[in-house]
Amino acid sequence: MSNAVPSHVPPELIRDFSVFSSPGMEPNLGGCPFKALMKLRDEPRIFYVPEPGRGRPGNWVVTSAADMRTVLQDPEVFSSKGIAGFSQLLGERWDLLPLEVDPPKHAKYRALLEPEMTVKKMNALVPAIEGFADALIAELKGRSGCEFVKSIAQRFPVMVFLKLLGLPDNQLELFADWAWGLLHGPSMAEQVAAAQAIKEHLVYAIRQETAQPVNNTLLSRIVHGEIDGAPLNDEEKLGYAFLVFLAGLDTVASSLSFYFRHLAEDQDFQARLRANPELIPTVIDELLRMYSVVTTSRLVTRDTELAGVALKAGDWVSLTLSLGNRDQQEHAAPDEVRLDRGNKPHFTFGAGKHRCMGSHLARVEMAIFMRKFLEAIPTFRLAPGTQPLVHGAGVFGVKELQLAWD
Repeated sequence: MSNAVPSHVPPELIRDFSVFSSPGMEPNLGGCPFKALMKLRDEPRIFYVPEPGRGRPGNWVVTSAADMRTVLQDPEVFSSKGIAGFSQLLGERWDLLPLEVDPPKHAKYRALLEPEMTVKKMNALVPAIEGFADALIAELKGRSGCEFVKSIAQRFPVMVFLKLLGLPDNQLELFADWAWGLLHGPSMAEQVAAAQAIKEHLVYAIRQETAQPVNNTLLSRIVHGEIDGAPLNDEEKLGYAFLVFLAGLDTVASSLSFYFRHLAEDQDFQARLRANPELIPTVIDELLRMYSVVTTSRLVTRDTELAGVALKAGDWVSLTLSLGNRDQQEHAAPDEVRLDRGNKPHFTFGAGKHRCMGSHLARVEMAIFMRKFLEAIPTFRLAPGTQPLVHGAGVFGVKELQLAWD
């Protein structure tokens, strides 16, 4: 391991572990990263990884729900500044807004978008989202199977993203390819190229909106928005637009892929949903808990203690949210899909002041798509002789999912 271990890290808490892929190499997550991660239940509540992958600095890994809640709800000690680092890929220093800004500024940046992310606003998108689902599923008419990830899961949320920002729908394939390259490209060069392409396209869209305003789009809200009575600068506009791009694409695509893998492998559960479609919203929330795809981080701002371990200012803390969602202290039988959990909270959309504003939209998107697919497509299964290919990263995902039906 090349990264030096800080002197305050106890040797007995050092582990060799990563959820991140290095270029050309996958982490040891097996066929299902969520099952593989459950090995960490036998590890300390917090441990240190000197070299987590992709050139990242050493970090502490938190495994319990209680400790995750502490980190996520205390932005004064555990900062979100620089946690994504996409501007750094380009040698720049703008923030994803409002994600990479801490209180008290965070509230002002968040307030700009909140009026556009209300339940009422998201519900108004339902007819359009249903139309997108219908269009994709219509492409499967007369077929006996599909590769679900690239043909369906990656394209569906891009359609919603383009609608939300008011961008032309002929940019669908471009954005889908860029999202994949940025987050899962096999080399750093490919990730940088994707980040540059996304930035250039969003900057162009921002300039177009500035010159010829279009009402009732999220991009219009961003371009013409103000903070404390002052217009946003170019970096702030880009930071907002880039976050909206990231937040709604890969997470939804990856989640849908894991959900449909689950349905393909559990025929009885699939049959139950087909017979009782009213259960779909409840199922979506339980699958959100079961298959939380995000790993996030926080920067320690001052010396503190977590789970009885001393952390120093400048340390990084890594939170693989699925570990909190499958904590046995929080959820009975956490590795099972159960529909009787009620509204017990989980970490899939985060916690505290940075909780995801798009949570309602994500639930609506996925529930609509699942209902439409089950209505139109016969009982499906994994295509004979195939196994889903998964990958690790800041967002767990499925590279390939071959489905078949009669």
